[in-house]
Amino acid sequence: MVSRVTDDYVDMVTAGCACVCEPAFWAGYDRSSAHGFLRLFLPMTDYEPKRAAKFGLPHFCWLCINPKESEDLKLAEDVVALIPKFLERPNVLGIGEIGLNKNSRNEVSVLDMHIDLAARHHQNDSRPHAASRGQAQGHTPPSSMRSGPTNASGPSA
Repeated sequence: MVSRVTDDYVDMVTAGCACVCEPAFWAGYDRSSAHGFLRLFLPMTDYEPKRAAKFGLPHFCWLCINPKESEDLKLAEDVVALIPKFLERPNVLGIGEIGLNKNSRNEVSVLDMHIDLAARHHQNDSRPHAASRGQAQGHTPPSSMRSGPTNASGPSA
C-alpha cells in the first residue's frame, strides 16, 4: 500500500498474520494516466512481495481500475490493457476490486471490461495454476483468497 511502512510488517507478524492480500485500491484521488496505475501495479507485484518476504509474510494482490476512477473510459481501457501483463505473476490472485460506485453507464462499461478480461484469462474458474504459483514460492493462498466460483458456503477450493 502507499502508506505501508516496515513497522506494519513487524506488527502483522507479531499479530499472527499469515499473509498480506492487497487490492488495487483507490488512492484517495483519481489517477490521470495509465502510467499512474503502472506505478501502482509494479510495486504490488514485485517490490512489496520481496519486502514482505523479509518478514516471512507472503504478499498477494488483486489488480484493476477502481470504480471511482471509471468515468474516463479511455483511461479505463488503457489500464485494463495493462493488467494481462501481470496476471501470471506468482503473487497476483486475479482481477479486483471491481464493482460500481455511482452506478453510472461508464462504471458499468468498465465493470464489463473487467469481467471480459477475467473471462479471457480464465479468472472465472478455479485456475489450477493459481495454487501452483503460490506453492512454487513455498506457500499457498488461503482458500478464501483464491479466485473461483462461490456459493452460499463460501469460495470453492
